[in-house]
Amino acid sequence: MVTTLKEVQALLDQRTQLGPWSSHVMAHATAEHMSSDGTLLIRLPVTEDICNASMNLHGGAIATAIDVFTTLALYLRSQSLSVTIDLHTTCASGAPVGSDVLFECKVDRLGRSVQFSSCVRRQPFIRLPSMGTSVV
Repeated sequence: MVTTLKEVQALLDQRTQLGPWSSHVMAHATAEHMSSDGTLLIRLPVTEDICNASMNLHGGAIATAIDVFTTLALYLRSQSLSVTIDLHTTCASGAPVGSDVLFECKVDRLGRSVQFSSCVRRQPFIRLPSMGTSVV
């Protein structure tokens, strides 16, 4: 069972199972905090290679991060692998290249066959974060 931040980071660093795009987006992700209730805080630096033409974090990169991070949060609680069956994201504000984005993910419900998790993307001085929910 994964119980330490170091073990969470080791899971993030094992990107070979994620596929090329997810691995690329997750390349610099850092586990910052894990609480006893399963809330997970992950930092993602915004680099040019995951930005759109306006040099803000690409919406696809946000969706990928939310998908991977919420699945990781669920895994930490259930210790079982899962596949996303429904993913919703809202990109309410930009994240410019050179900034760091914090993703706060939590498990909302663990069922026998369906699990629910959510994620909020936070940045300093930004009032409207991006949000996402995942059903696996």
